[in-house]
Amino acid sequence: MQKVNKLVLSSSDGGTKNGDTLDSQLWVSASFHLITGGSGDSGTFKLQASNDVSAAGYSPGATLPTIANWVDLPNQSASITSGGAAILTITACAYRWVRAVYTKSGGTDAVTVNVMAIYP
Repeated sequence: MQKVNKLVLSSSDGGTKNGDTLDSQLWVSASFHLITGGSGDSGTFKLQASNDVSAAGYSPGATLPTIANWVDLPNQSASITSGGAAILTITACAYRWVRAVYTKSGGTDAVTVNVMAIYP
């Protein structure tokens, strides 16, 4: 088994911030860890997925195609209050594309999301 661990979302802006589009085609499982920068931050953290068909000739590692159709994953959201942290997990990945989404409702500090994905 191999692992990938990387930063996929970083923002101090208000409103909604979409994380990087991740090609999850080979994932076995993954976890997304949201970390807030201060005690006053609040918002909603969720995962979205898509099975949009990729552009002809796309292969892992190439420039990602534009993904137009995203759906919130059931039971993959967390409310953040008072600068808390959260981890959302995908234990059986059956999606082509995945991304983290954070909607800030309070605070001004930076928010980051790191992913740890496991694949064969």
